[in-house]
Amino acid sequence: MDGGAGTDGGGNAADTFCASYETKCTFTGTDHYTSSADCKTKYNGFNTATKACVEQHLGMADSATSVHCTHATGIAPCNL
Repeated sequence: MDGGAGTDGGGNAADTFCASYETKCTFTGTDHYTSSADCKTKYNGFNTATKACVEQHLGMADSATSVHCTHATGIAPCNL
């Protein structure tokens, strides 16, 4: 399960991931990305394992926003 960013080709994964993050989680709150630019910069700096983890947690954010939105920023357990 992923957050819809699609790391397997086509389109810009950071754009897709961050648009989904903004919709599901917003750019406000503690341990959230502060803006689309912040999200894209950090996402593009993640290694492959961290990208997979943050995408998975963004995908789970619908069921537990307060938990998974923070994980989708690359903090534990996604600080790989």
